[in-house]
Amino acid sequence: MRHGWATAAADGSFEFEGLLPGVYVLQSSQDSLHGMIRVDLQDPKVTSVELVLRTSGVADIVIEGPIELFDGLTMLRYSESSIEWPEFPLHAEVAGTNRWRMKVESGPIQIQAWRSTGPVGTDAPKKFFFDETLELEIGETRTLTLPSPR
Repeated sequence: MRHGWATAAADGSFEFEGLLPGVYVLQSSQDSLHGMIRVDLQDPKVTSVELVLRTSGVADIVIEGPIELFDGLTMLRYSESSIEWPEFPLHAEVAGTNRWRMKVESGPIQIQAWRSTGPVGTDAPKKFFFDETLELEIGETRTLTLPSPR
């Protein structure tokens, strides 16, 4: 899964061009508005998706750790209120840094991390070097520090 940014047009529409078939998570936030939807683009007839922003309890998770973990081979997945989102490779917010931030719904969150041994999505995790469940409050920012995998 790759991370991309899009700015909505005046009518609220936005587009990502050149997406390959696959499962994507669209997430948007603006101050206290938040929206997230999982989209399966395996069906070639899917041309548009509606993402609704709503007032909700948004929290932030900051992921930090050794710089070598931010090379795209460290895989993360998280469960938000019992909904498991697809795994994705960890990349730094800024090249050469060891920090990445994500917005999530407040409430129970489980974050898991493992090192991939092949191309993204081709190997299931055999063990996690990080597996934590936490409870987040509205507006809270929680920093999680990934250890070096053993």
